[in-house]
Amino acid sequence: MLDADGTVLLCLHRWGDHDHPSLSSPDIAKPGHGLLLFIRVDDFEATLARARARGLPLAEEPHINPGPDTWEFSALDPDGYHVSISALATA
Repeated sequence: MLDADGTVLLCLHRWGDHDHPSLSSPDIAKPGHGLLLFIRVDDFEATLARARARGLPLAEEPHINPGPDTWEFSALDPDGYHVSISALATA
């Protein structure tokens, strides 16, 4: 689902698509499995620094996501859910 300006608002994937760690297989029953939450921020570096300062475990180190061509990283929340933080601006 896209906004009028083309911003992705909701994206559904099939199991195993795009190598997302929590979408590898429906047979793995860990907390948070099957859900990815993406948050876009305009202060990517500061957000990454705050995540590291709080000791959040990173599921994916900062990298450029080739789809939207933006920097992102993924952290695990205390319940095991993947939370991906993505820069608003392109790389």
